[in-house]
Amino acid sequence: MTDLSVKQFVAAVAENTAVPGGGSAAALSGALAAALAAMVGGLTANKKGYEDKQAAMHALAEQAERLARELTDLADADADAYAAVMMAFALPKASEEEMGARQTAIHEATLNAARVPLNVLRKTRPLVDWLALALSDGNRNSYTDALVGVGLALACAQGAFANVMVNLNSLPTQAQTLKVEVEARMLMNEIEHLAQELLHPQT
Repeated sequence: MTDLSVKQFVAAVAENTAVPGGGSAAALSGALAAALAAMVGGLTANKKGYEDKQAAMHALAEQAERLARELTDLADADADAYAAVMMAFALPKASEEEMGARQTAIHEATLNAARVPLNVLRKTRPLVDWLALALSDGNRNSYTDALVGVGLALACAQGAFANVMVNLNSLPTQAQTLKVEVEARMLMNEIEHLAQELLHPQT
């Protein structure tokens, strides 16, 4: 899916099919945010007037590029996870044995569908820190690029969190689902707080 051109991907999302959907779009928002952070790092590294920021900017570019690749991969993983849920619901249920196997498959697929956006949140949390560095120490001509990155990262996190919760809400409460929810809420709260501070700094 992520091998598509931008126009092809947008067209694919617009089709009357469930995949790719919001989860993939959220992850790609994060990938774009990371790409912008990497761009700011690259535009600052080795630039006159930023000699004391060189090590930090090289690290920013390298780590943000890695996060961009990982979040892009998670866009595909999200689509695959949702497709697996649909396949589980399509399993036969003519006998008690089939119904039991189907219910197990649905549970496992749905839990995995919650874990994929949780991984998106895990990637987005350090990304916000790298974007903060881009805003504070990056090339001043690229300040708004980093600011757009923060907005995209926040949208990514909000979408990922919503997808975690919608999948967990369809499952019975168990230790494994509670563990996912607690971590997701913690990450979302941290990302929201940090992103809002960056988007609306006190003057």
